[in-house]
Amino acid sequence: MFFVTPHVSLTNPRLFTADNLHLPKYLQCAYLNRTQLEYGRSHFARSRVIICGMIRDRENQIDRLRQQIESITKLFDDYAVVIVENDSTDKTRQKLIHWAEDKQVAGRVHVIGCGNRINDPSSCNLSLASTQSKAGANLLRIEKMVQLRNLYMTYLENNIQFANYEYILIQDFDLWSYTYIDGYLSTGFYLSTDPTIDAICANGIRHNQFLAGLISYKTYFDPYAHKDEFDQKWTGNSNNLWSSIFRYYSCNNHLIKVQSCFSGQTIYRRQSLKGKRYRTYLNLNQQPICEHVGLHETLENIYLNSEMIFYIMENNLS
Repeated sequence: MFFVTPHVSLTNPRLFTADNLHLPKYLQCAYLNRTQLEYGRSHFARSRVIICGMIRDRENQIDRLRQQIESITKLFDDYAVVIVENDSTDKTRQKLIHWAEDKQVAGRVHVIGCGNRINDPSSCNLSLASTQSKAGANLLRIEKMVQLRNLYMTYLENNIQFANYEYILIQDFDLWSYTYIDGYLSTGFYLSTDPTIDAICANGIRHNQFLAGLISYKTYFDPYAHKDEFDQKWTGNSNNLWSSIFRYYSCNNHLIKVQSCFSGQTIYRRQSLKGKRYRTYLNLNQQPICEHVGLHETLENIYLNSEMIFYIMENNLS
Protein backbone atom coordinates (compact mmCIF):
# COMPACT_ATOMS: atom_id res chain seq x y z
CA MET A 1 0.00 0.00 0.00
CA PHE A 2 2.82 2.41 0.79
CA PHE A 3 6.08 3.32 -0.86
CA VAL A 4 8.92 3.65 1.63
CA THR A 5 11.32 5.66 -0.51
CA PRO A 6 11.44 9.46 -0.64
CA HIS A 7 9.57 11.03 -3.56
CA VAL A 8 12.22 13.58 -4.47
CA SER A 9 12.89 14.87 -7.96
CA LEU A 10 14.23 17.78 -9.93
CA THR A 11 11.46 20.18 -10.88
CA ASN A 12 10.80 21.38 -14.40
CA PRO A 13 9.09 24.74 -13.77
CA ARG A 14 7.59 24.77 -17.25
CA LEU A 15 5.29 21.92 -16.26
CA PHE A 16 3.56 24.03 -13.63
CA THR A 17 1.98 27.17 -14.98
CA ALA A 18 -0.91 29.26 -13.72
CA ASP A 19 -2.81 28.67 -16.96
CA ASN A 20 -2.52 24.90 -16.80
CA LEU A 21 -5.68 23.60 -15.12
CA HIS A 22 -5.15 19.94 -15.77
CA LEU A 23 -2.75 17.50 -14.18
CA PRO A 24 0.52 17.20 -16.15
CA LYS A 25 0.57 13.94 -18.06
CA TYR A 26 3.62 12.51 -16.33
CA LEU A 27 1.75 12.65 -13.00
CA GLN A 28 -1.33 10.84 -14.32
CA CYS A 29 -2.03 7.15 -13.89
CA ALA A 30 -0.09 5.14 -16.46
CA TYR A 31 -2.96 2.73 -17.01
CA LEU A 32 -6.68 3.01 -16.36
CA ASN A 33 -9.50 0.76 -17.51
CA ARG A 34 -11.09 2.86 -20.28
CA THR A 35 -14.29 0.81 -20.20
CA GLN A 36 -14.72 1.61 -16.51
CA LEU A 37 -14.03 5.29 -17.16
CA GLU A 38 -16.71 5.46 -19.84
CA TYR A 39 -19.10 3.71 -17.45
CA GLY A 40 -18.31 6.38 -14.86
CA ARG A 41 -18.79 9.13 -17.43
CA SER A 42 -22.20 7.75 -18.37
CA HIS A 43 -23.21 7.54 -14.71
CA PHE A 44 -22.24 11.12 -13.93
CA ALA A 45 -23.96 12.34 -17.11
CA ARG A 46 -27.22 11.11 -15.57
CA SER A 47 -26.48 12.57 -12.13
CA ARG A 48 -26.57 15.99 -10.44
CA VAL A 49 -23.88 17.37 -8.17
CA ILE A 50 -23.55 20.17 -5.65
CA ILE A 51 -20.00 21.46 -5.22
CA CYS A 52 -19.34 23.10 -1.86
CA GLY A 53 -16.36 24.87 -0.38
CA MET A 54 -15.02 27.84 1.53
CA ILE A 55 -12.79 30.70 0.46
CA ARG A 56 -11.31 33.85 1.91
CA ASP A 57 -8.98 36.56 0.54
CA ARG A 58 -8.33 34.81 -2.77
CA GLU A 59 -9.52 37.31 -5.38
CA ASN A 60 -6.70 36.36 -7.74
CA GLN A 61 -7.77 32.70 -7.74
CA ILE A 62 -11.47 33.10 -8.53
CA ASP A 63 -11.20 32.99 -12.33
CA ARG A 64 -9.04 29.87 -12.22
CA LEU A 65 -11.30 28.27 -9.61
CA ARG A 66 -14.31 28.86 -11.83
CA GLN A 67 -12.61 27.23 -14.82
CA GLN A 68 -11.61 24.29 -12.67
CA ILE A 69 -15.10 23.80 -11.26
CA GLU A 70 -16.72 24.11 -14.67
CA SER A 71 -14.42 21.40 -16.04
CA ILE A 72 -16.03 19.14 -13.41
CA THR A 73 -19.65 20.29 -13.66
CA LYS A 74 -19.79 19.64 -17.39
CA LEU A 75 -19.50 15.94 -16.56
CA PHE A 76 -22.89 16.06 -14.83
CA ASP A 77 -26.49 16.44 -15.95
CA ASP A 78 -26.88 19.49 -13.70
CA TYR A 79 -25.03 21.20 -10.90
CA ALA A 80 -24.98 23.85 -8.21
CA VAL A 81 -22.07 25.54 -6.44
CA VAL A 82 -22.35 26.68 -2.81
CA ILE A 83 -19.51 28.89 -1.58
CA VAL A 84 -18.98 30.07 1.98
CA GLU A 85 -17.09 33.37 1.97
CA ASN A 86 -16.32 35.31 5.11
CA ASP A 87 -14.12 38.09 6.41
CA SER A 88 -12.28 38.76 3.15
CA THR A 89 -10.38 42.04 3.04
CA ASP A 90 -9.90 41.99 -0.74
CA LYS A 91 -12.39 41.67 -3.62
CA THR A 92 -13.00 37.95 -3.23
CA ARG A 93 -16.70 38.36 -2.47
CA GLN A 94 -17.27 40.83 -5.31
CA LYS A 95 -15.66 38.46 -7.81
CA LEU A 96 -17.76 35.57 -6.51
CA ILE A 97 -20.93 37.65 -6.89
CA HIS A 98 -19.91 38.56 -10.44
CA TRP A 99 -19.63 34.83 -11.16
CA ALA A 100 -23.01 34.12 -9.53
CA GLU A 101 -24.69 36.86 -11.58
CA ASP A 102 -23.33 35.59 -14.89
CA LYS A 103 -26.28 34.55 -17.05
CA GLN A 104 -24.34 31.51 -18.22
CA VAL A 105 -24.55 29.89 -14.78
CA ALA A 106 -28.29 30.61 -14.56
CA GLY A 107 -28.54 30.94 -10.79
CA ARG A 108 -26.52 27.83 -10.02
CA VAL A 109 -23.88 29.62 -7.90
CA HIS A 110 -24.80 30.47 -4.31
CA VAL A 111 -22.48 32.70 -2.27
CA ILE A 112 -23.34 32.47 1.42
CA GLY A 113 -21.72 33.18 4.77
CA CYS A 114 -23.82 35.61 6.79
CA GLY A 115 -27.31 34.61 7.87
CA ASN A 116 -29.88 34.34 5.08
CA ARG A 117 -27.99 36.64 2.72
CA ILE A 118 -27.49 34.92 -0.62
CA ASN A 119 -25.31 36.49 -3.32
CA ASP A 120 -25.17 39.71 -1.33
CA PRO A 121 -22.21 41.90 -2.41
CA SER A 122 -21.88 43.58 0.98
CA SER A 123 -19.11 42.31 3.26
CA CYS A 124 -19.71 39.22 5.38
CA ASN A 125 -17.94 39.83 8.67
CA LEU A 126 -18.04 36.88 11.05
CA SER A 127 -15.01 38.21 12.97
CA LEU A 128 -13.18 34.92 12.54
CA ALA A 129 -9.41 35.18 12.58
CA SER A 130 -7.56 33.84 9.54
CA THR A 131 -5.50 30.69 9.99
CA GLN A 132 -1.76 31.22 10.22
CA SER A 133 0.49 28.83 8.30
CA LYS A 134 2.04 27.39 11.48
CA ALA A 135 -1.08 27.44 13.62
CA GLY A 136 -1.45 23.66 13.68
CA ALA A 137 -4.59 21.78 14.65
CA ASN A 138 -5.60 23.76 17.72
CA LEU A 139 -9.13 23.55 19.07
CA LEU A 140 -10.08 27.14 18.18
CA ARG A 141 -9.10 26.64 14.57
CA ILE A 142 -11.00 23.36 14.22
CA GLU A 143 -14.08 24.82 15.91
CA LYS A 144 -13.92 27.63 13.36
CA MET A 145 -13.81 25.08 10.54
CA VAL A 146 -16.77 23.23 12.04
CA GLN A 147 -18.76 26.47 12.19
CA LEU A 148 -18.00 27.44 8.59
CA ARG A 149 -18.49 24.00 7.05
CA ASN A 150 -21.81 23.56 8.79
CA LEU A 151 -23.01 26.72 7.05
CA TYR A 152 -23.12 24.91 3.72
CA MET A 153 -24.45 21.72 5.32
CA THR A 154 -27.38 23.63 6.81
CA TYR A 155 -27.94 25.58 3.60
CA LEU A 156 -28.19 22.38 1.57
CA GLU A 157 -30.61 20.82 4.00
CA ASN A 158 -32.87 23.87 4.20
CA ASN A 159 -33.25 24.38 0.45
CA ILE A 160 -35.68 22.07 -1.28
CA GLN A 161 -34.14 22.86 -4.67
CA PHE A 162 -31.27 20.52 -3.77
CA ALA A 163 -33.47 17.61 -2.68
CA ASN A 164 -33.07 15.60 -5.88
CA TYR A 165 -29.31 15.95 -6.32
CA GLU A 166 -27.43 12.68 -6.07
CA TYR A 167 -23.96 13.86 -5.07
CA ILE A 168 -22.16 16.47 -3.00
CA LEU A 169 -18.54 17.26 -3.82
CA ILE A 170 -16.64 19.06 -1.05
CA GLN A 171 -13.46 20.81 -2.17
CA ASP A 172 -10.96 23.11 -0.49
CA PHE A 173 -11.25 26.16 -2.73
CA ASP A 174 -8.17 27.79 -1.18
CA LEU A 175 -5.89 25.16 -2.69
CA TRP A 176 -3.97 25.78 -5.90
CA SER A 177 -4.53 22.41 -7.49
CA TYR A 178 -4.78 20.51 -10.75
CA THR A 179 -7.80 18.74 -12.19
CA TYR A 180 -7.60 15.10 -13.28
CA ILE A 181 -10.81 14.26 -15.14
CA ASP A 182 -10.04 10.55 -15.48
CA GLY A 183 -9.83 10.39 -11.69
CA TYR A 184 -13.41 11.66 -11.38
CA LEU A 185 -14.61 9.19 -13.99
CA SER A 186 -12.97 6.38 -12.05
CA THR A 187 -14.87 7.49 -8.95
CA GLY A 188 -18.07 7.64 -11.00
CA PHE A 189 -17.58 3.99 -11.92
CA TYR A 190 -17.13 2.89 -8.31
CA LEU A 191 -20.15 4.88 -7.13
CA SER A 192 -22.33 3.47 -9.89
CA THR A 193 -21.40 -0.16 -9.18
CA ASP A 194 -21.51 -0.14 -5.36
CA PRO A 195 -24.55 1.63 -3.86
CA THR A 196 -23.28 1.04 -0.31
CA ILE A 197 -20.43 3.55 -0.71
CA ASP A 198 -21.06 6.72 1.31
CA ALA A 199 -18.02 8.72 0.25
CA ILE A 200 -14.90 8.56 -1.89
CA CYS A 201 -12.04 10.94 -1.23
CA ALA A 202 -9.28 11.94 -3.58
CA ASN A 203 -5.71 10.75 -3.50
CA GLY A 204 -4.31 14.07 -2.30
CA ILE A 205 -0.69 14.69 -3.25
CA ARG A 206 1.12 17.79 -2.00
CA HIS A 207 3.91 19.24 -4.12
CA ASN A 208 6.68 20.58 -1.89
CA GLN A 209 9.82 22.33 -3.05
CA PHE A 210 12.94 24.01 -1.78
CA LEU A 211 16.17 25.55 -3.12
CA ALA A 212 14.11 28.00 -5.18
CA GLY A 213 12.11 25.13 -6.63
CA LEU A 214 15.07 23.18 -8.01
CA ILE A 215 14.27 20.18 -5.82
CA SER A 216 10.77 18.94 -5.12
CA TYR A 217 9.16 16.11 -3.22
CA LYS A 218 5.65 14.75 -2.86
CA THR A 219 3.76 13.98 0.33
CA TYR A 220 0.30 12.69 1.14
CA PHE A 221 -1.99 15.67 1.62
CA ASP A 222 -4.11 16.18 4.73
CA PRO A 223 -3.04 13.35 7.06
CA TYR A 224 -4.99 15.12 9.83
CA ALA A 225 -8.24 14.05 8.16
CA HIS A 226 -7.01 10.51 7.56
CA LYS A 227 -7.94 7.66 9.85
CA ASP A 228 -7.69 3.92 9.29
CA GLU A 229 -7.13 0.78 11.35
CA PHE A 230 -3.39 1.32 11.21
CA ASP A 231 -3.12 4.88 12.54
CA GLN A 232 -6.28 5.51 14.53
CA LYS A 233 -4.52 5.54 17.93
CA TRP A 234 -1.59 7.69 16.88
CA THR A 235 -0.98 11.24 17.98
CA GLY A 236 -1.29 13.95 15.36
CA ASN A 237 2.48 14.41 15.18
CA SER A 238 3.08 10.69 14.65
CA ASN A 239 0.49 10.56 11.90
CA ASN A 240 1.97 13.61 10.17
CA LEU A 241 5.49 12.19 10.35
CA TRP A 242 4.44 8.81 8.97
CA SER A 243 2.43 10.39 6.18
CA SER A 244 5.24 12.76 5.20
CA ILE A 245 7.74 9.93 4.80
CA PHE A 246 5.84 6.75 3.94
CA ARG A 247 2.19 7.26 3.02
CA TYR A 248 1.86 7.36 -0.74
CA TYR A 249 -0.80 5.57 -2.79
CA SER A 250 -0.01 4.44 -6.32
CA CYS A 251 -2.76 4.24 -8.92
CA ASN A 252 -2.88 0.45 -8.81
CA ASN A 253 -4.14 0.54 -5.21
CA HIS A 254 -7.61 1.39 -6.60
CA LEU A 255 -10.14 1.73 -3.72
CA ILE A 256 -8.75 1.70 -0.18
CA LYS A 257 -11.15 1.30 2.75
CA VAL A 258 -10.59 3.93 5.44
CA GLN A 259 -12.44 5.32 8.43
CA SER A 260 -11.81 8.88 7.31
CA CYS A 261 -9.99 10.86 4.63
CA PHE A 262 -10.47 14.13 2.79
CA SER A 263 -7.34 15.03 0.81
CA GLY A 264 -8.77 18.37 -0.29
CA GLN A 265 -11.66 16.83 -2.21
CA THR A 266 -14.29 14.22 -1.39
CA ILE A 267 -17.52 13.20 -3.11
CA TYR A 268 -20.48 12.03 -1.01
CA ARG A 269 -23.83 10.53 -1.74
CA ARG A 270 -26.41 13.17 -0.93
CA GLN A 271 -28.49 10.64 0.98
CA SER A 272 -25.53 9.72 3.19
CA LEU A 273 -25.16 13.30 4.47
CA LYS A 274 -28.80 13.91 5.35
CA GLY A 275 -29.01 15.15 8.93
CA LYS A 276 -25.22 15.00 9.37
CA ARG A 277 -22.94 17.78 10.61
CA TYR A 278 -19.25 18.41 11.10
CA ARG A 279 -18.00 18.23 14.68
CA THR A 280 -14.86 18.07 16.78
CA TYR A 281 -13.89 17.00 20.29
CA LEU A 282 -10.76 16.18 22.26
CA ASN A 283 -9.52 12.62 21.75
CA LEU A 284 -7.72 10.39 24.25
CA ASN A 285 -4.50 12.31 23.58
CA GLN A 286 -6.34 15.55 24.42
CA GLN A 287 -5.99 16.69 20.82
CA PRO A 288 -8.93 18.02 18.79
CA ILE A 289 -10.05 15.63 16.08
CA CYS A 290 -10.32 16.92 12.52
CA GLU A 291 -13.81 18.10 11.56
CA HIS A 292 -13.78 15.60 8.67
CA VAL A 293 -13.09 12.76 11.10
CA GLY A 294 -15.99 13.97 13.23
CA LEU A 295 -18.31 13.86 10.22
CA HIS A 296 -17.01 10.55 8.93
CA GLU A 297 -17.57 8.83 12.26
CA THR A 298 -21.27 9.04 11.37
CA LEU A 299 -20.76 7.23 8.03
CA GLU A 300 -20.06 3.55 7.38
CA ASN A 301 -18.37 3.07 4.02
CA ILE A 302 -15.63 5.54 3.13
CA TYR A 303 -12.91 4.92 0.58
CA LEU A 304 -9.86 6.62 -0.86
CA ASN A 305 -9.62 6.27 -4.63
CA SER A 306 -5.94 6.13 -5.54
CA GLU A 307 -6.85 6.94 -9.17
CA MET A 308 -8.62 10.20 -8.24
CA ILE A 309 -5.43 12.25 -7.99
CA PHE A 310 -5.82 15.72 -6.50
CA TYR A 311 -2.44 17.38 -6.94
CA ILE A 312 -1.85 20.44 -4.77
CA MET A 313 0.78 22.97 -5.71
CA GLU A 314 -0.04 25.49 -3.00
CA ASN A 315 -2.05 25.44 0.22
CA ASN A 316 -3.46 28.83 1.21
CA LEU A 317 -4.91 28.50 4.68
CA SER A 318 -7.97 30.57 5.56
